[in-house]
Amino acid sequence: MRYPVYLKLSFLIPFVALLGACIKEDASELGSGMVDPASAYIGIKDTVYLAGTTVYDDSLLTSDYSDGLTGRYDDAVAGTTWAFLYADLAPGDNVNTTDSATVDSLEVTLYLNGVFTTSSASTHHARVRIHPLTDTVGSKMYSNDTVAWDAATCYLDETVEVETDAKVLTLKSSSQWLTQQRASDFLTGLKGLRFSINESTGGDLMLDVNMAATNTKLTVYCSEQDSANVTKHEFLIGNKSGVTKKHHFVQFKHDYSGSELAQFATAEGRASAIDGLAQTYLQPMGGTRVVYKLDSAWFSQFREEHPYAVINYAELLLPVQSGDSTTLPSRLLAYRGNGSEMSLVSDMLDVSRNPLFDGYFNPDTKHYRMLIVRHLQQMLTSGADEGTSILIDARRSSPRSAVLNGSSQSDRPRIVLVYSE
Repeated sequence: MRYPVYLKLSFLIPFVALLGACIKEDASELGSGMVDPASAYIGIKDTVYLAGTTVYDDSLLTSDYSDGLTGRYDDAVAGTTWAFLYADLAPGDNVNTTDSATVDSLEVTLYLNGVFTTSSASTHHARVRIHPLTDTVGSKMYSNDTVAWDAATCYLDETVEVETDAKVLTLKSSSQWLTQQRASDFLTGLKGLRFSINESTGGDLMLDVNMAATNTKLTVYCSEQDSANVTKHEFLIGNKSGVTKKHHFVQFKHDYSGSELAQFATAEGRASAIDGLAQTYLQPMGGTRVVYKLDSAWFSQFREEHPYAVINYAELLLPVQSGDSTTLPSRLLAYRGNGSEMSLVSDMLDVSRNPLFDGYFNPDTKHYRMLIVRHLQQMLTSGADEGTSILIDARRSSPRSAVLNGSSQSDRPRIVLVYSE
């Protein structure tokens, strides 16, 4: 049903309490007073429900972001995902050395933005393996790309302990084969590195490496024959060196076997969407997105009965099936369209928007919510619902996923709107 309402949002909380005594529908869905206080409108309230499908997302650009995931993450719903970090090396200083110098040891320092695991322990085992690249990283790389690397040569293969709150990870290697290398040949032959964690072992642990940190680097220690002198040569990992741009990217591999997303284990299955009656799935790291369509009967009837309607307010509400603010992605984004030509909805480009309605999770109502006034107006005006795609904002820097309620649930995805003629 539709109800005429008058809302002056700077006084929304007391007004909503009064309004609740006069009508049956709970107007508190309009945001509990946490919207732009400068907004005021007169109109009719309505609700349109959404039907969603889960779609495999195979076109995630991952090159040259400041976050670089690497490791393994076991998701109870979405299966296991591995992240492999590929990075060019940029010399941080002069790599020249004498012909008699040999490699003494390597040290890799990774500054971290975050540590992710499903374990409740405070310390985690990580088998870190670092292989050399035999080619350079391109300027535009996607999550399903790869770069040639030397699987037979491993610069470092160590099992280390990582604390949940770790900010820096330091890795050292001084294996026998390494110390037999002539320094000049080794230093000039370095192209890049491939990082993996728990690639072939159990235990999920994923690190978010700060690729913008100048101290995320490789240090090569070299020693002169028959001398105690040790020199060090630094290489920035996936960073700039003068005018030369060095690149990095992350490759993701998913194992969906036995999971709720088992359909996406094959190329044939990934070509089709998963019905969203019961639930839909949002997975980062080149995993999945959700595409919503407006109820077609409502869309046709509304346009016929209100051809000149002006949308004063429209809030997208996406209830979650389970989870809280400590395990769910912090923010979702809305895009117009359902394919490779998606564009961010125009509402999300408005810098004056209240951030509480910008796709963040509300722990009190258990909804993600965002204002989509202009987006809904554009659909109604054009007469075309191209689909509204929902993706995780931090899908390149966090492995956290979300399961959203489907269209058959009592608390189902919807848009609450207020319009005027």
